[in-house]
This record gives sequence, C-alpha cells and structure tokens, in this order.
Amino acid sequence: GKTQLAMQLCINASLPEKVGGVCGQAVYIDTEGSFSPERCHTMATALVQHVRKSSRGAVPEWFEPDTILNNIHVFRVYDEASQMATLEALPQFLEKQQQPRPVRVVVLDSIAFHYRSTTADYLGRTRSLSTTASLLSDLATKYSIAAVVINQMTTKISDNVSKIVPALGESWAHAVTTRLILEQAPGLTHRTCRLVKSPHKPCGVAQLDVR
Repeated sequence: GKTQLAMQLCINASLPEKVGGVCGQAVYIDTEGSFSPERCHTMATALVQHVRKSSRGAVPEWFEPDTILNNIHVFRVYDEASQMATLEALPQFLEKQQQPRPVRVVVLDSIAFHYRSTTADYLGRTRSLSTTASLLSDLATKYSIAAVVINQMTTKISDNVSKIVPALGESWAHAVTTRLILEQAPGLTHRTCRLVKSPHKPCGVAQLDVR
C-alpha cells in the first residue's frame, strides 16, 4: 500500500488548478525497483475519468494519462551513494523544471532499503539520515514542494516481547515533520492510516481501500 500511495501522490500532482490541484510535476526516487509504469498509467486513467465526470467540462485538454506520466520523473538508485548523489543534484533539476509546470512533490521510496542492507556503522548511518532530512527540508522550503519519504516496518524485541515498529530508529522519527503509519489487520480488506505526528493536526485514524 505504501508504494501505491506514493504513486497516487505523484499522479495527483498533475491535477489542474481548476479542480483544486497544484498543476505540477513529481519526482519519484525509487530505491527498491517497485515503481510500476503500467500500474501508474491505470491509476492515472482512473483519475482522469473521475475528474472529467465530476468537473463538468472544467478540465483542460492536456489533462490525459500520458501527460500525467510524462510529469513524473523517476530516478532509480541502487545504493546509498547514488541515493545521496540524486538528492544533492535535485536543486539543479528542480530549477530546470520550473516551466511550464514546476515540481510539486518529491517522493523517496523507500529511505530504509539501502540502509538496512548495508553494514555501515551506526554513527555513519545517523549522519547520512540527518543529511537526507536536511536536504529534503531545504528543498521543501525553497521550492514549495511536499517531500514524502516512505519508510519500512521492522521487528523490535524488548524484554522478550516483539513488536512492529518503523525502521531507522528514533533519530529518523524525530527528523520528520509529519508521520503517517499504514496498517492492515489480518482478515480485513481495508487498511488504516494513522496520523501519529503533526505540527498542525491532532492524531487520528482513517480507513482506506487500495484497488
């Protein structure tokens, strides 16, 4: 569900202003190889059909699935070094994309993948995560974008009791501004989205379906 939500955010970035969108582009940094152009095209087609049906002719002609996919710039990164290099190169890329529609969302899916598969020391990982958080925060402020970082869940054992917790520990948990946790209970078709950290909103829970 996390990757599908990330792709939906990138698709929604193309929504025209006439229907309440930001009329922009998206950057998708793919660390796991999970981005699916075919699935993304299906989702874009469903969005276009929904918007055209509900907006009563207020949608511009350019708002089509192929245009939406052209507005999503995918960077496939294969290790921690290329991930950091991509983030450091983003300011120059965002400057070039200011016209005709600027980038409005940057997605990193997922940040934990390369850190969990490496034997790098804990302090080095912490410094790298801190640098990543700082780079994304600066981009969000300077270019008025939403920086969305997908994390993974892992098992933590304490006092012989195991529980599922977000990966990368407390240092990363404190670095983000807003935290959402997606869950699916066994035997249920719907998922839940929990807001566990926000500077503006109270914590809460909402149900969602992935189709």
